[in-house]
Amino acid sequence: MKKYVLMASLLALTGCGGASESYKSCVEKGEAYFKEIESWPHLSDGRNAMKVIVDRCQRNDGAFDGLD
Repeated sequence: MKKYVLMASLLALTGCGGASESYKSCVEKGEAYFKEIESWPHLSDGRNAMKVIVDRCQRNDGAFDGLD
């Protein structure tokens, strides 16, 4: 259930124009990163990867820059 609430919150932010382009880009890069290292949808410690991405990107929208 938490997964759906988190996704709905993210979609609400991005769909209503509430999120900046740099934030959206950060989330996309974060998702790609965690998928690439095979930590999707949960990290090895059990945390939800999308929640970690959102938390990091809210603090710093460059959180996943330079990881390509």
